[in-house]
Amino acid sequence: MQLIKQPGIRYKNLIHIVEAGEPLVYFFDEENRLQIDKKLPYLIVFRHEHVMPDLDVGSLVRGESAYLIVLGRKLPADIRKFLNVYLEKMAEAFGSVLLLDIWLSEDNEDQVVIHFPENKLTSTVKVLKEGFTDFSKIHARLKVTSQAQPGSDFSELIDSEILQQTGSQIIGLEIPSLFSHRESGAAYPVLFRSFKDQFSEVLRKALYDFIRIQTTLKISNYYILGRRSVDEAFWEADRQLSEIEHTFDFLLLVSAINTEQAWEAFRRSKFRKKPVYYYRILNVDPEMMKKKIFEIDLDKIHDPALAFLLRDKRNELDKQMNMLLERNSPDFLYSSIRLYKTIDQRLVHTAEYILGNVFADKEREKTVSPLKFASEARIEFDYFKQQDESFFSDVHISSDVPGLMVSKGQLYMTSHSYIRKSRVAPLIQHEVGTHILTFHNGKKQPMHLLRYGLADYDELQEGIAVLSEYLSGGLDALRMRLLAARVMAADSLTQGESFVTTFQLLHEQYGFTKRTAFDIVTRIYQAGGFTKDVIYLRGLIKLLDYLKEGGTLPPLLVGKIAIKHVGIIQELRERGILKPPALQPRYLADEAAQQKLNELKKGVDLKALVVR
Repeated sequence: MQLIKQPGIRYKNLIHIVEAGEPLVYFFDEENRLQIDKKLPYLIVFRHEHVMPDLDVGSLVRGESAYLIVLGRKLPADIRKFLNVYLEKMAEAFGSVLLLDIWLSEDNEDQVVIHFPENKLTSTVKVLKEGFTDFSKIHARLKVTSQAQPGSDFSELIDSEILQQTGSQIIGLEIPSLFSHRESGAAYPVLFRSFKDQFSEVLRKALYDFIRIQTTLKISNYYILGRRSVDEAFWEADRQLSEIEHTFDFLLLVSAINTEQAWEAFRRSKFRKKPVYYYRILNVDPEMMKKKIFEIDLDKIHDPALAFLLRDKRNELDKQMNMLLERNSPDFLYSSIRLYKTIDQRLVHTAEYILGNVFADKEREKTVSPLKFASEARIEFDYFKQQDESFFSDVHISSDVPGLMVSKGQLYMTSHSYIRKSRVAPLIQHEVGTHILTFHNGKKQPMHLLRYGLADYDELQEGIAVLSEYLSGGLDALRMRLLAARVMAADSLTQGESFVTTFQLLHEQYGFTKRTAFDIVTRIYQAGGFTKDVIYLRGLIKLLDYLKEGGTLPPLLVGKIAIKHVGIIQELRERGILKPPALQPRYLADEAAQQKLNELKKGVDLKALVVR
């Protein structure tokens, strides 16, 4: 990116930089800014009359790949000369150029008005109109109209002869003055942010329509029109949020450390008294962390997609801090529901269906020790190291770990756990082939949060992890029943049932052994009510829906992301900001697994996933 702050550069020199395809930032003076990220057959011109001290109105377009921001309706002579030559050169390169002239109206409070030349660009205008129609969701009175005769003075923007000679086009976009109170001038920042987030997508879709129909430039979708360069403010905020995430281990801090002792106490009480659980000492001050979280400035991130990712993550970290403050209290459950969402009836009915129709073999199976399991995990580590020699992870065996888990790319397991032999390979794919793999893939990306997880990433992670068990041939009836039982235990908790009642539900009604029922209920009732375990089955269901709708697995492995981020991640890949995943799981190279994936795209009953 060439950053030229010294005004007075000849406009022809600026054109040479653009023609060479090099990114450019140029300040004509203190108020007038040009940024062109790559050579494109359009330029967005944002002309505004007044500076709003409480709102950065220029940020409406500052996330785009080619824009000019000018204070005032009349263009200075040097900017006008630049535009004339820009149109000529881009028209030579692409056949046609679009100037998208945008301004804020002082008189218009509730209408987006599209001004366009009569009988021209009807398709592009239609895309704009359809896009802005959806804005009624954020402002009920907002209307969209179009005028076949331009309503702004385009002669102040460009010479008419240049338009005719180059076959270039202009669309005017009049934005209503709805971001502040008419009399007092008080700003509406939340409304402005919501408008800006959708505004960018509408612009890019319309620009893509123009490029596709009117120019010789060949691009596959509108994602590519986003900037290749990223504001330093984004990288700084990403680094700060990642540092906060790295300072604490949320799962370990809300997990009981005395599970074995609690089991013995529960057994001695003849299964009638909830045991007392103990937790690790907090190594962070949640109140101080909350303060640090909201001191991170996200308003300087002008790319709406990137700003959304970080704002969403900031809100998630805030919820986790609340839960640490509320640990082992009734309020913990309500915050858990906010973080992991409510348990809907579709999920409960699915869990009931599995428990009523999927039955496990009662025969006892050989088990492997923690040391043997660790040895198998390290074989998978070697497989990853063959793909990327920078890969590193290890297995940590301890008595105060609740079962088997991954944290920050490391595998933890309890020294008390003996795993059924048939479950070793599937669990390796679950923990190593999914959780550790996506940590490493995220670590190889320039965006730090992809290694720790974007907001709500857990659900998709666990969905992929459970699916990997199926693809590696080991999603058996016991496992499916366990996932369903977790949902039923969480539903029982949220219905107000006691620890003992839920234990009896799993043991007496659904036939789980006393120890298995205890372990399930412990995970759900610990810390005051931890509903995270519902995401395993819910994540699997949503992932199957995604595959049925034509989605594929590889894009989901770029790091720790949620289903809602797939479109944004695809956009960032198209724009060259993110790289392809460094590691691929073993099952993606397996023909039998690929055949299973193809069958899943046709839609399957969950019962059909169970290994017989």
